[in-house]
Amino acid sequence: MRHHECAPARFARKVCANLRDGLPLFGSFANVIGVTQIPPLDIAQIEIIKGSASTLYGGDAIGGVINMVTKKPTEKPVYDLMLNGESALAADAGFYGAQQFGKVGFSVYGIYRYQKEKDWNGDSFTETPLLQRYAFAPQLYFEITEKINLTFGISYLHEVRTGGAINAVRKEVDSTQTFYERNKSEQGASNLRLTIDLDKKGMLTIKNTQNLFIRNLSLSFFQFSGTQFASNTEINYNLKFKKHALVIGLDVRYDRFIDNTKDSTAQDLSYSFLTIGSFLQYTYSPTARTHLEAGFRVDYNRP
Repeated sequence: MRHHECAPARFARKVCANLRDGLPLFGSFANVIGVTQIPPLDIAQIEIIKGSASTLYGGDAIGGVINMVTKKPTEKPVYDLMLNGESALAADAGFYGAQQFGKVGFSVYGIYRYQKEKDWNGDSFTETPLLQRYAFAPQLYFEITEKINLTFGISYLHEVRTGGAINAVRKEVDSTQTFYERNKSEQGASNLRLTIDLDKKGMLTIKNTQNLFIRNLSLSFFQFSGTQFASNTEINYNLKFKKHALVIGLDVRYDRFIDNTKDSTAQDLSYSFLTIGSFLQYTYSPTARTHLEAGFRVDYNRP
């Protein structure tokens, strides 16, 4: 029922970071929404950083980083249409478009997936859940000057996933098979990045992401509902000279969860965290294949 690209730790904290163009992808939602749910239509390449990368990306990246690099629009228009059908009674339909018009560019994708519930081994329990998912994401690119660039985009994902006893999933009356699990997830997000090229003095980057996630979980014997908001704002300065590279920055992260479960006997799981961090990383590359790296990071967390 769930996808785990990063092994989740206690309280749904993950040990590796999912990034999109260097920006946090899901905040702390990665134990519910996974990389396999991201439409690949606008992905140019995937970068994997093995080992700890917590200096630059915080405690979420103790186990490494998965960074998805998206395609950038060019003056030559690109319009792709994807249609996919599977013998397992699943189908996908999606589109992607991108183009640059002088100093302004855009990209947009949308995708829909339907998957029929399936009992593969005949034990009256679904191995493949009933699934409906759609996502939509436009992105704008602005070349303010030759040295200043701004990128802004939003995205929305909606998914309903139902599994359990095959008769319960199909809403067929059967007193012996009543168990089901229904997950309804909605995620809205925004991203903003401003880069300023300072020539030989380095590069200044300001970036921000906002994530709103709503989840409703229904089991035959339990109901859960929650809303989570996460934001990340970072400013960093990157300087390269000869065989040396220096990154210094400051970031602010906010994570708030509201337990909407309407059960007076259940424990209230609501929480909020504010984390302020500063970091410094130095890299020395004596040869093209040899890199020595040292980093230092300090985080202050306030509940």
